Amino acid sequence: MAGFDVQFKFKPNPAAMAKLNGALFRALDETLDIDIQTEAKELSPYISGTNRRSIGIDVQEVGGRVEGSIFTQSGYGGYLEVGTSKMAARPYLWPAVESHAPKIFERMRRLLR
Repeated sequence: MAGFDVQFKFKPNPAAMAKLNGALFRALDETLDIDIQTEAKELSPYISGTNRRSIGIDVQEVGGRVEGSIFTQSGYGGYLEVGTSKMAARPYLWPAVESHAPKIFERMRRLLR
């Protein structure tokens, strides 16, 4: 049986890549800040408010890639999210990410028009 392989090589377009990365950075920053962080704080189990206040975001461009993260600095936020052998999980970060992730691409589309 005969087969073939097709490869396309594109010339890099720095201006287009810069525009694409800029739109992705802004869309990711807006979505993490406005939607995901807000919902994660609302969903976070509340006793003293320490975990809610410690939820933050970070968006940066690293080596031509745009990376975003949401995190908690309370020291116990991870235990709340995934649970322990003696405590059931009470997820608040992942549900917020799942419900708002499509907005990143919607915002990117809007910014690239």
